[in-house]
Amino acid sequence: MDIQKEQGALDRLLQDDVIDLRQYWQTIMRHKWGIIGFAFVVTLLTTLAVYSLTPIYRATATLLIESQQANVVSIEEVYGLEGAQSEYFTTQFEILKSRMLAEKVVERLNLVEHPLYNQPKESLLPFDLNWRDWIPVELPGAEQETTELDKRREVVDAFMSDLSIEPVRKSQLVKISYESPDKQLAADVANAVGEAYIESNLEAK
Repeated sequence: MDIQKEQGALDRLLQDDVIDLRQYWQTIMRHKWGIIGFAFVVTLLTTLAVYSLTPIYRATATLLIESQQANVVSIEEVYGLEGAQSEYFTTQFEILKSRMLAEKVVERLNLVEHPLYNQPKESLLPFDLNWRDWIPVELPGAEQETTELDKRREVVDAFMSDLSIEPVRKSQLVKISYESPDKQLAADVANAVGEAYIESNLEAK
């Protein structure tokens, strides 16, 4: 008797599952055109968004930093050699990331006049709120000089934001990477940073 009750309960559960699946299937079929239309719209919007994105190219140059080691003449210098090398590599790494080196590359490649960095900014307002327009005193020379300095500073800031300097662990190698929509510019910048560092190092010596 107990076996028959258990079998009957099991049959009812199976029937409930079948009924639930049929209800789900009927619901899907009832709204199939809406589901298909929604999937089509999402796919279309995703495709348009992907094709509207500007491709970004990443160029990487690898630089070898060699330290000049003096002749070891004492046991103290042997123990201090590793620390001195570490400090030297850290210093060179900071030089590669410095704003001074970035300004040299910007000047060498004349990026201030490059179309990528020379695009006018679009204002969200229908009128211009330039504070210089409200100053009654006209200083054309000073205003032009200030504008050029501001523009150069903005270009250097944008340049440094797209530049990455990464040391390779347990080696004397440093990777110089630059990202840009212009693939030729990306390659030129990566090489120019390495060349500017080598020239600065030679000038310091």
